[in-house]
Amino acid sequence: MAANLDAVRAALAEPSPDPDRRHALGIQWQRTLREIRRLPGLEDFLDAPEADQLRALVPQQGSVVTVNVSRHRCDALVLDRRNGLRVVPLPNLRHDELDRRTTEFGAAAAVAENPRLKLVDRLKAQATTRETLGWLWDTVAAPVLQVLGHTSAPPDGGTWPRVWWSPTGALGGLPLHAAGHFDEGAATVLDRVVSSYTPTIRALPRTPDAAAPVGRPLVVAIPDTPGHAPLPATLTEATDLGHAAGARLLLGPQATRAAVADVLPSSRWAHFACHAHHDPAHPSGSHLVLHDQPLTITDLHRLRASHAQLAYLSACSTARSTGEFAGESIHLGSAFRLVGFRHVIATLWQVDDHTAARMARTFYAEHGSGDTALALHRAVREARATDPLLPTRWAAHIHTGV
Repeated sequence: MAANLDAVRAALAEPSPDPDRRHALGIQWQRTLREIRRLPGLEDFLDAPEADQLRALVPQQGSVVTVNVSRHRCDALVLDRRNGLRVVPLPNLRHDELDRRTTEFGAAAAVAENPRLKLVDRLKAQATTRETLGWLWDTVAAPVLQVLGHTSAPPDGGTWPRVWWSPTGALGGLPLHAAGHFDEGAATVLDRVVSSYTPTIRALPRTPDAAAPVGRPLVVAIPDTPGHAPLPATLTEATDLGHAAGARLLLGPQATRAAVADVLPSSRWAHFACHAHHDPAHPSGSHLVLHDQPLTITDLHRLRASHAQLAYLSACSTARSTGEFAGESIHLGSAFRLVGFRHVIATLWQVDDHTAARMARTFYAEHGSGDTALALHRAVREARATDPLLPTRWAAHIHTGV
């Protein structure tokens, strides 16, 4: 039965123009599931989980916050081991206003990070992003953190509380981890909790910890790509990381799709410093821009890694979901999670390569403790301290994983 299930899954993963074949495979998949569920102990195999099962999946040290966005009403569903499920009404979060603000924020981020535009326009765009982050604090983050009891920063040397945000709909396009006001001493999420993201609760424990590091690191950098703006800072970014023990370093012409696909499944961590393309109309076509051919989400879905720990995507919009598929979490960051990487660092919008290189340098300096989410948290806070009024410089990077 396991072999049959694997065969049907592999066939469904292959693109096919024949709808009759896909329909037949779907019937075969359901038939196989019914056979498996007749076996003792497998009655709920690949079935929807019960509430208590979901509660058991939440990490001991934190809470999962699913923000449900609807035309009828909006709520945050807070789930943790200690208190179970709590519903936090969000009466000031309205579906139509969220759609408008998400669109405006995305446009403002694009203007703010475009060096070819006038400075006055870029500063005006930064003001729009700051106003949006203040609204996001008032309508979503503050009510949730109040219920969780995270009403102040942890004491110096204290343990940071953990929150996994699971936004739905258009909210997935906004940086909940960066919500807050910008007045001196004002409250922000960055000063209360360490934030991570997850598309669903069941996705949290998808990749278990490896007993010991297995596989070599992979570092990919493409400073010059035909038809794209040069990324000079990626070369320094890659060579700094290339000193890691036994790292495979693929630079420029060496970074072909075949070469990357060949070594990625055996890499324990992977760092990509290159261009990326987000396709809102066909999200499975979103891709990393390699030297010869793109590495698409569809390509990644065919790969599996058994000992992968960290994928750092130092490229533009690798965690972005927009348009018709905004609530589906179909982006490069989620694709790397499906490959098997336990932790993924990705970006919500376009990031300048020098800014991205500085963020990566700080992250890896902080990552010695082994806590990926905390390392990114510290790197983001350090970048914020440098440019506190320019949130597009420091709020794009997010962590997914446990």
